[in-house]
Amino acid sequence: MKSHYSFPWLVSLLLLLLPARGPYQARADEAVALTDQERQCFERMHRIHRGIFQFNDEHKHLPRFLSDLSPRYCSNADLTCPCTFQAGDPAWARPALADAALHDPKIKSKTYSYEFIGRFWKHTNRTYREYKNAQREFLSRRGCGDEVPILRCFMHATNRVLNLTWGGKDKITGEEWENEYGHDQLTPAALLPEPAGTIEGSIPPRRDTLAPQLLDLTQYYNAVLNKSWYQIPISAETPFSQLLTDPGFLGHGEFDGRGALQLKGSYLDGPFPLKSETIRVGQRAHRIHFLLGAYGQAVLGEKIAEIRLNFSDPPPVSFPISYGTDILDWRVEPAKTRFPQIEKQVGWKGKRVAENDKAEPVRLYDFQLVNPSPNRDIVSIDFEVVVADSIVSESAPALFGITLEP
Repeated sequence: MKSHYSFPWLVSLLLLLLPARGPYQARADEAVALTDQERQCFERMHRIHRGIFQFNDEHKHLPRFLSDLSPRYCSNADLTCPCTFQAGDPAWARPALADAALHDPKIKSKTYSYEFIGRFWKHTNRTYREYKNAQREFLSRRGCGDEVPILRCFMHATNRVLNLTWGGKDKITGEEWENEYGHDQLTPAALLPEPAGTIEGSIPPRRDTLAPQLLDLTQYYNAVLNKSWYQIPISAETPFSQLLTDPGFLGHGEFDGRGALQLKGSYLDGPFPLKSETIRVGQRAHRIHFLLGAYGQAVLGEKIAEIRLNFSDPPPVSFPISYGTDILDWRVEPAKTRFPQIEKQVGWKGKRVAENDKAEPVRLYDFQLVNPSPNRDIVSIDFEVVVADSIVSESAPALFGITLEP
């Protein structure tokens, strides 16, 4: 039975209904002759493409996986090439890529390569999305940033790949589409060099009167509080500058919070690390307070990070940090979650100007640990994100201060 999506009048009608903006404006010409199966495949990819940007409009970020689109933005059937079991050579479909861009934790039959997936690019700590955005930025300087593929299909013939670009254009290429633009200039090594480790701006000096139990994190910070390091473009308007002037901590104690130690999250732009440098302590404590925040929301109850206490003896002890019970996106109101009791753990509250020009609160949380070895020196502390199957959480954790309680 022939699919109704192959009727040209219906396809034309759907295209006319697309919003006249950004990615939807461009529909490629078909200078290269297409088979019926390839036409059906492109139609399916266009439905996915619409779903991706509808998702982006509503959530303010791209989906991590194509399965995030189902069933609201497109159907499961759309995520598999219509000719998968009839033509082509699926075994050739770029095995090195299949483990990452073709992998989806919820839909095993998906055959489209989602190039902006939230997984790490092989053997690096940079995601496919970071890499592809870097390619878009580089090619934008030539006026062709929208030609980076967002979806690819390898199912039709060896070295004949169907691409749907970021701008909504149908394109046939070989395995490496980058060859058309200068492959060596578009590699991860060329576009994503290792970060220099410096921060933009300076950390204010520590007050001489602070007790040593309020740990000095100056050398570990990778963001200053008077700039929005978590947003692109970076602006000088940030609620966290209030920590420098009138912090007004709400927990059981104070913190020396003069910067932020930001870790990676799948929706956070910028080359943030997966793990902090080892934070030297050399003191004893019965309880440790961590002033934590997060940018981006995760599934309630998801383990997004962990803190590890290191002793000379006994072995290290790790403590998980879970989204919803220990920490929230600093813009989220605790009362509107399934764990409203987290409101009791708020350690600091500031205000930000929202899109509606109204002042809305931001919150950081006092995450408290009971030291299992209070009579031994804590040599150091590690703070790192949780990585599962080459994926980090959608929520990017940040550390603002540590205070030891004797």
